[in-house]
Amino acid sequence: MVYYLKLYAVVFSLLLYSIPLTAQIKRTVPAKNKSESKIMISSDTSYLRGERVHLLDSSFLLPGIDQALRIWVYLPKNYKSSKKNYPVIYFPEGSNVFNKKNETNQWQVNIILDSIEAVGSRTAIVVAIDAGFENAGFYKSHKVENDTLHLWNDFSIFLADRLKPFIDQNFRTLGDPNNTLIAGAAQSANHSYFTFLKRNETFGKAGLFSPVFEISDHLNYFTDSLAKGISGKLFYYSGEMEDVISQRKGEEIMMSLGEKSAAVIYSLSDTEGISNPVFWRKYFSAFVTWALADGNNSIISIKN
Repeated sequence: MVYYLKLYAVVFSLLLYSIPLTAQIKRTVPAKNKSESKIMISSDTSYLRGERVHLLDSSFLLPGIDQALRIWVYLPKNYKSSKKNYPVIYFPEGSNVFNKKNETNQWQVNIILDSIEAVGSRTAIVVAIDAGFENAGFYKSHKVENDTLHLWNDFSIFLADRLKPFIDQNFRTLGDPNNTLIAGAAQSANHSYFTFLKRNETFGKAGLFSPVFEISDHLNYFTDSLAKGISGKLFYYSGEMEDVISQRKGEEIMMSLGEKSAAVIYSLSDTEGISNPVFWRKYFSAFVTWALADGNNSIISIKN
């Protein structure tokens, strides 16, 4: 059975009380005894983006892009002391995901996850690919349908078949689809959705924040053709102050996926929301808490 959840928010803020989730997802991957010395962390501190946010020293190249991509990794506060294995959230475009300051143009994912961990809820490792709008072809060519599709496919293969195995080998991860998430906003949300559909056997959960499906007509085709085999969880945020066409397109695709797949969809709309990191980070904790809960329910506190 497909569950299609919708929550309307007006002026309230979404906060997590200090109530730990009562259920934990069981480990499906054997614990790894990784030596911290094997993790290749760059010694360059010029790109520091907050505590426990590391720049990998390995070089990762994407087909069609000559410049190496910077890969950021956030490790939970208790990563070293707990020796636990963690879920992983991948951001296909991570140039503004981490920040140690309270800046409005940042997601502040590291700060949000620190607060989630502090109240005893499940947290995750985060891998952010700093592709950057200035050098990533799959953003620059998003108006050229065939180029976009080709580059998105290459990038999805890169994520699933090259980067994820490296992360699983060098960090203590829960590598099954139930614990492998992908998230993004705007154009990156489009690509996250594409990857969720194309590589659902790898990325079992996705967070879409203000996607712009109206510029990617091929997503209708992939939704219709692949929905039957899709499962897992999908979180969808849209602000009602965003473009009307964008909202309608998003609702159309979510309804289609909900009707044709076994995916559980959490659709959330803010009546004052816009496509902006202020709103993306406002609801990121809801995405993480729900997506990492065992089953479909989780404790999410809403307070004026």
